[in-house]
This record gives sequence, C-alpha cells and structure tokens, in this order.
Amino acid sequence: MKWVAIAALITVFLAVGSGVLAHFIRSADASPKLLLDQERRQRERDYRFNLPDQELTVRWTPNQDAVEKGRFLYTINCMTCHGFNGDGNPVTPEGLPINPRDFTGKSHINQKVMFKYKSLNKTDALALDEDLKKTIKEGLPGTPMPGFSILSDDDLNSLLEYIKTFAYEVWRYEQPTGPVLQVPPVPEDLMSQVRVDGGRTLFTGRGCMACHGNIEQGAKPPVPLPTEWKDESGNTISVLPRNFAVDPIRRPSPPDIFTTIRLGIGGTVMPANPVSDEETWNLIAYVLHLRQLGVEGKIPSQ
Repeated sequence: MKWVAIAALITVFLAVGSGVLAHFIRSADASPKLLLDQERRQRERDYRFNLPDQELTVRWTPNQDAVEKGRFLYTINCMTCHGFNGDGNPVTPEGLPINPRDFTGKSHINQKVMFKYKSLNKTDALALDEDLKKTIKEGLPGTPMPGFSILSDDDLNSLLEYIKTFAYEVWRYEQPTGPVLQVPPVPEDLMSQVRVDGGRTLFTGRGCMACHGNIEQGAKPPVPLPTEWKDESGNTISVLPRNFAVDPIRRPSPPDIFTTIRLGIGGTVMPANPVSDEETWNLIAYVLHLRQLGVEGKIPSQ
C-alpha cells in the first residue's frame, strides 16, 4: 500500500507539473505568430499606408517550421528578459537594471525597430542576421544578456525567424542596407606605448573626453545622455557613457571595438568616427590601456 500511495503521489505531481508547464508555454502564445491574425493584418495595412510613395518589395517570408522551433527556443531562453511579446518588458517581477532590447519597436521614439550593435552604418535601424547571431552567441558583458554559445547555427536561425515575427511588417518589407564595415587585421603592436600615447592624444583631441570624462585622471563621465528609447511612462531613457576603467566593454574584442568606434552605436549619441585605420587602432589601444589600469587599481578615485 505504501508504494501504491507513493506512485499515486508521483502521478499527481507529474500531472500538476505538466499542467503548469503547459500553462506557462501557452502564456507565450500571447506573442505574435506566423499566421496573420486580424491585428497583424491591420498593422500591415497601416505600414503600407504610411509608405504610399515607396514601392514595397517582399524581403522576408518566414519559414513556419523554423518559427515554431524558434518560438520554443525563445520561450526557454529569452522570454524572461525580453517579454512574452518581445517588447522588452521582462517577466521577472523585480525587473532588470537595464532595458532589454524591444524587438517590436514600440519603445523607440519613432516606433521603429533598432539594434545598437551592427556592422552597418549607425543610422540603419535593422541589423544583419550575422550581427544578431553574434550578440546572441557572445552576450553583452556588463549586462544581464548572457552568451548562448551552446546554440547551433540552425538554432540561431530559427530563433531569429521567430524574433522577426514580433515586427513582421517591418522585416517583411525592409532589409539592412549599406556597406558592411571591413575590419582590417589587428596590428601586432596594438598595445605598444606609441599606440597608447597616440590614442590618448586622439581621445582628448577628438572630443571623446567630453562624454567619457578624463578617465585616466579619475574623472567620471559627467552626465547621463539620452537614447532614442523611452520607458513605460514615455520618459526618454538616458545612460551614462562608458567608463572604460570601471565598466565592462559591451563588445570587448579589438575588432568589435573597431566597429563601434567607426560606426557608432545605433539609438545613442555615440557617433560614427571617420578616423583612419591607424588612428582607430590607436584609440583601441588607449581604451584597452584604460581598462587595464582600472583592473590593476591604478586609476585615482574622485
């Protein structure tokens, strides 16, 4: 009888557990689906109406099997932070220290989907699939966004296929445009004193210090600067510029820093900098030098 009772309890537990899981997964159904419902058809009509003089060409047609797989991957890996509807409203009741990316564009001041890190020009709102997969795989240090290196390329493609359904009418008719920045090989003498000194001169002379502060002397970034996103109350979201001695660099590899310097960061006041390749590497050397000084505790406190 004892074992019968235990078996009965296990059966009840599994039934309840599966019911909770099913409810949790069904909750994700609030996010946009592949099949066009009434709301989506209206959104697409509005989108086309707002671009009367532009000939619309279908750029993307989702693969339903990939979307379904991506929906599952999104539910178990992404939904907690990016929300049921992909709008950046986290499921966690305590919230997050920064705003997760809104894949719908609703939080952007112009209601457009925009990604910060990409290999195209700063003003292009969308990013290449390879840029998005890079962010997913590597994560963003200093933020709650982890790296999902365990995901295969097929997983990532399916995940992107689902994420694009959050702004179906945008991805359907738009595509990332402009030349892709080609990053040259990292110089062998990147961290030489000559490059660090050259980068320091550029950092001071090209206005970097105006936003980031005189970090080497212990000065912090002066004020938070506005972005192109707004919070739930409609207030513009502002952020402090990076303090390279203290804050982890979001994309820390030299080639990624090269891209950030040359193209800027979309949706922020970080501008594109049309400096030469040599000047860019010098700036990178100085930024990495500041980071090392901070790690070693050699930056004066103020």
